[in-house]
Amino acid sequence: MGQAEIRRRIYQPGLYRKSVGGNGGIMKNYIGVKIVKAEPKEKNGVPGYAVKYPDGYVSWSPKETFEKAYRELDCQDFINSAE
Repeated sequence: MGQAEIRRRIYQPGLYRKSVGGNGGIMKNYIGVKIVKAEPKEKNGVPGYAVKYPDGYVSWSPKETFEKAYRELDCQDFINSAE
């Protein structure tokens, strides 16, 4: 999803509202941000990234999907820093 699509969705409140679970509730819009560790890694010949989340969970994401969602940070190590 590109930046224009994100802006279109954010600035059209109600666009994604719908009833859920048959209880008449309304879905609301949320946006989240997370800092992850990642390195390029192929899986079954498909380029992508190995991704490690702050809680230690590790997954793999296709290159295009990962690069649309994340930008490289050149700053302190948030995941491994002492609390």
